Amino acid sequence: MSTPTRSTRMTGLGLEVTVPVLLLVAWAVLSHDSESFYFPPLTDIVRAFGDTWLFDRVGSDVVPSLSRLFAGYLIAVVAAVGIGVALGLSDTARRMADPVVQFLRAVPPPVLIPAGILVLGVG
Repeated sequence: MSTPTRSTRMTGLGLEVTVPVLLLVAWAVLSHDSESFYFPPLTDIVRAFGDTWLFDRVGSDVVPSLSRLFAGYLIAVVAAVGIGVALGLSDTARRMADPVVQFLRAVPPPVLIPAGILVLGVG
C-alpha cells in the first residue's frame, strides 16, 4: 500500500474544510427568508446562541458545568486506574472481582444510570 501524495492529502484537507463551510453557507442562504418557528434562519440561530451562551451565562452556567465534568472525570480515572492496578497485581483480588466485572461489562451503560442515581443520589 502506497503512502498518499502531498496533493492527495491537500485535496482531502480542502474537502474537509470546504464541504462544511459550503453546507453552512447553503443553509444560511436557503433559510434567509424563513418565517417558521421550527426552522428559523441560521442567522437568528447564531445570534440567539451568542446571546444565550457566549456572554452572560458563561461564568454562571458553562464554567461550573465544565468544572464538575472534569472533576468527575478525574475522580473516575483515578479510581479506575487504582482499582485496575490493584486487580492486576493481586491474583486473589482478580478472581474475587471477576464475576462482578464480567456482569457489569455485559450490562449496557444506560441501564447503570438509574442504579447510580439510587446509590449516589442526584445532589
